[in-house]
Amino acid sequence: MQQLSWLVWLNTDTVVDEAVFEEAVNDLIQQNLVLFFRYLDSLTQFQINFLNAIADGVESEFSKTETLSKYNLGTAANIKRLKDSLENKELIDIEENKVTFNDPVFKLWFRRRFRSFR
Repeated sequence: MQQLSWLVWLNTDTVVDEAVFEEAVNDLIQQNLVLFFRYLDSLTQFQINFLNAIADGVESEFSKTETLSKYNLGTAANIKRLKDSLENKELIDIEENKVTFNDPVFKLWFRRRFRSFR
């Protein structure tokens, strides 16, 4: 949040409007691109598929047949391994069986940029 606020401040002289905010968000994403691609380079296709599910708003019930099929997550037994591995890589948080991205900027980039390639 601090980095985003600083970028907003740099991109305006007097008034912050939606265009200034969007430019700051894009700058923030650009500054972190190397890190984000490094995250992806270390992931399996199943892990990326799991992140796609989270990016689409799936927070729980990953083992449902329709979710497993839609996101190509493998078997229900694979879900625990995916959660554990992504949590160990500090890419997701799990609280009360609810799974979310650890870094909101990575989530935004993932949704905007990476998912457009599939």
